[in-house]
Amino acid sequence: MHSANLDIHSTYKLSYNYHHSLYGSSKARKRRLGKWKPTCGCEWPDRHKCGSCPYLPAYEVMIGRRKEYYSHHAFTVSKLISPIECAEYIQNSEDLGYQPANLGDESAETDHYSQIHNYQQAVYQDVEFANLLWQRISPYIPIAMNGRWAVGIHERLQFLRFDSGQRFALHPNELVERTNGESNLLTVLFFLNQDFEGGTSRLLELYPWAEKSTIHAIEPEAQMALCFRRELLQESDTVVQGQKYVLRAQVMYSPKDTETP
Repeated sequence: MHSANLDIHSTYKLSYNYHHSLYGSSKARKRRLGKWKPTCGCEWPDRHKCGSCPYLPAYEVMIGRRKEYYSHHAFTVSKLISPIECAEYIQNSEDLGYQPANLGDESAETDHYSQIHNYQQAVYQDVEFANLLWQRISPYIPIAMNGRWAVGIHERLQFLRFDSGQRFALHPNELVERTNGESNLLTVLFFLNQDFEGGTSRLLELYPWAEKSTIHAIEPEAQMALCFRRELLQESDTVVQGQKYVLRAQVMYSPKDTETP
C-alpha cells in the first residue's frame, strides 16, 4: 500500500476545540457560538450561503443538520464534515493510491468478481483519524446494542472510488473482530462528493430485521453519513458519469460479556 500523510489536524482544529465547549449551559453555548466569526465575513444566519467559507460552524459540524431514519437499523446524518474536509480527503486518498478492490483473496480477481464489484479502494490505518471521525458520528450512534457498548471507530478505514461504469452489487458487510472480543455492529459511509450521475446506495432488510423484505434507496449527498447495521445487505449502483468517493468506517462494540444497564 502506498503511504501518505493525511493532513487532518489543521482541518479538524476548529471543530475539535469547539466540541468541548458545546456541552455547557444553553445560554453559554449560544454565547460561545455567537462569537464565532467565519473568515469570509458572512453574518448569521446566512454566513455560509456565499459558498466561500472554509469551515462549517462548530454546531453544524459536530451535531449535523438533519437526521433521517429509513428504519430502526439505518439512518443518515447530513453536514457532518465540511466541504473543505471532503475535498482534502478526496485528494489525500488519491495520494495514498487506489487499487482494484477484491473479495478476500487478492489473487482471485476474476471476471466473476468484476461482475460483483469493480470499484477502487485505498486503505488508510490511523487511530487518531478514526477518533476524530468518531467524535462526529458518536452523538447519533446507539450507545449500547445487543448488550454491548459502543467503543469507537476501527482504525482501518477504506476510501472507495467508483469511476464511470463501476458498481458494487448487493453484498453483506464484513465482520471485523479484535483479539479482545470487540467487533463491528454498524457500518458508516461518509459521502465525500455528489458531482456524479448514478451511484445510488441501497440497503436490503430481510427477516429478522424487517417483517418483510424492504429496500431503502439513498441518494449520496456530499458531507452526509449513512449508518446501518452490518447485517443489512448493501449495494452501490453503477456510476454513469463522473467519480463517486466514499469513506467507509466500522463502528466497534465491546465484547459480548460486557455488563450494560
